[in-house]
Amino acid sequence: MSTLTLPHEHPALIAQRIVSETITAGTADFGLYEHSEVPSLNALADLRAVASRTLAASRSDLLATLVPADVLDAHNAAGSPRSGPRSLTNPTVRPGFMAPPTAASTAAGVIAALHIMGGQHVQPAGVVLRWFTGHHPRSTTPATPTTMNAWGKYTSPRLLAVQLASIGPDLRCTDQLRYRTASSQPRYPDRVQDSHRRLHSIPAVFWPALSLRIAPPAGHYQRILRPALSCMLGLTGSRLGMPEISRRLGGATCGLAASRVMQYLRRTPWWTVMQNVMTQLAEQIDAQPAPIDYERRRHLDYSSLLPTQEWDDICRRTAQFRGRERRIHAARSHLFERISGLPAELMPAETTVTEADTRKWISEFTTQLTSDLATELNHTAKAFLDRHGLHNEPLTWQPETTFLKGLELPGTNPDAVSVATLHELIGRPRTTVTQAANLLGTSNEAVKHLLAEHPPPPRPVTPGKAWATGHISAVARTQLPKSELRRLYIDERLSIRDISRATGISVRVVTSIAREYDIVLRPTGRTTRAKPITQEWLHEQYTVHRRPLADLARETGMSPTSMARWARHHQIPTRRGGAGHNPALRALADGVTAPPLLRPALERRGGREHLRNFAAAASYPTLGAAADALNVNWFTLVGQINRLERDLGGPLLERAVRGRPMRLTALGRRVKRAINKAFPDQAARNTPLQRTEGS
Repeated sequence: MSTLTLPHEHPALIAQRIVSETITAGTADFGLYEHSEVPSLNALADLRAVASRTLAASRSDLLATLVPADVLDAHNAAGSPRSGPRSLTNPTVRPGFMAPPTAASTAAGVIAALHIMGGQHVQPAGVVLRWFTGHHPRSTTPATPTTMNAWGKYTSPRLLAVQLASIGPDLRCTDQLRYRTASSQPRYPDRVQDSHRRLHSIPAVFWPALSLRIAPPAGHYQRILRPALSCMLGLTGSRLGMPEISRRLGGATCGLAASRVMQYLRRTPWWTVMQNVMTQLAEQIDAQPAPIDYERRRHLDYSSLLPTQEWDDICRRTAQFRGRERRIHAARSHLFERISGLPAELMPAETTVTEADTRKWISEFTTQLTSDLATELNHTAKAFLDRHGLHNEPLTWQPETTFLKGLELPGTNPDAVSVATLHELIGRPRTTVTQAANLLGTSNEAVKHLLAEHPPPPRPVTPGKAWATGHISAVARTQLPKSELRRLYIDERLSIRDISRATGISVRVVTSIAREYDIVLRPTGRTTRAKPITQEWLHEQYTVHRRPLADLARETGMSPTSMARWARHHQIPTRRGGAGHNPALRALADGVTAPPLLRPALERRGGREHLRNFAAAASYPTLGAAADALNVNWFTLVGQINRLERDLGGPLLERAVRGRPMRLTALGRRVKRAINKAFPDQAARNTPLQRTEGS
């Protein structure tokens, strides 16, 4: 066999020099080992494992991309290494027993191994090694995360990182996060106790500012994406299953839903970036846990959060409109999400509230939030935490995002939006969140987040232009501070009514702020009260005789509003008043005197008109032709006939089809005869009445 003559700096000579220096030094400092020196035993074991894998590849053209032609020709001339139980890919424990048959084969394998392991980054090395994984037809050690150690004894974690990076694209998205295959140091999952410890630092819904940065520009909403991102962070480097993680994070989403979001993200061009973000964030939290124990906050009792009386006091101090139950529920849900890290939809409610309503109300509340109201709510939240023994934890927390520098992220950066400009836009009349987002070149979710984190200052209170009860009280406090009201009421002995006339503030507001100032009010003179209304008399006149409340009020010398209060006091259900009262009485009379067949339709308002329109339309070939001829909207006519069919217990018309006009059913013919008998004047005219209220 001829001996090759190699020129100076030939790859084979360079490989020989690196191996010799590694053996002499006792440690390896080339390529991947430059910044993390490992013993020469482990580095040489890595080279042997990779060399065996490359030489055992079934496609020789792959080796040609790494090995010089002269060495590759000598290797091929000597014959390929055999495969089987005692082959290069399945070495025994006897050192040197499975060495390649020729020096050329050894050189080819070492050159190829150094080409893979000689770089400084794991991911490029994994791309090259990927060419040689899964190509050996009879390999008993397939390249999977659980069989990586079977490549040989004494291999180092650096080789394991390259191996995991090489098979990463073939793994499921959950396993890619478990083994951190897209990072600079892929490795096996951490201990179970480490995974449990990290869950204490993760909220059920991901931090909004960070979620906006990494969210794809189109696809899932933030309310769907944020719980899934929290599960992804808990899964990174973890041995726990997705259902267990989602349960531990408070059940904001289920394991199946989070997996579907991950599958969607994997199909986007930003999946690798998102993996890197999750890996670096997990490492940051593992090294420095969050100052908030979200696990403990998820199990607090939030039923006492923001009582109604406290909300009333806050609205009075901040000149806010108290609103109905929906507004206080939105305020509670807003605080609930900030404190617990759980989605606002899970806030316990006194009444049944749908998730859609909660989201809508919170969105409205966020756009109406002001800086003074936010400060008051933060004080309430801090007091709530103090009552539960969480004195040393901050109200909210966001992780450091310095690791995001240099990454090309798909989402929007809230920090790039001018908060002052946003406040100016939102302060304009009739400016919506969508309009503000379009003008600022950002998303609706980013605008809502900025308004929640940086609420605008309160509107200036101008006398004469108060727009809500809170603003009216604020104007009153400005005009009547405590010292001035005490001077007028106590020192000068003016009455509340006199003060009201002098200041232009209503008696009710002056009385309210006097009580707020802890001013003891003098007893007022006895006033003449109207005669009480008994339940028997009101029931007989209003319910039995069907008299309007306005008539009863005139008869007793009181206002209709006072009479309505008496009806509520006696728990007597009231009818719709005003213009709807006479039609209601007429409907009741029609229902009593009409034929039994028509009574179900006539006992409600508009029944008479619906029946007449049906009788007039029955003679036309289609409902469309009838609507045009009778000058009635087609949708209105169809709706009236559908309502009649429900009231009268069956179909009245067989709708027209191609080649056959519309015709009456048996029930329809009976109903039309009854209509003609009950309303002969309308049947003769065969025209519909004009629409009245309730038709």
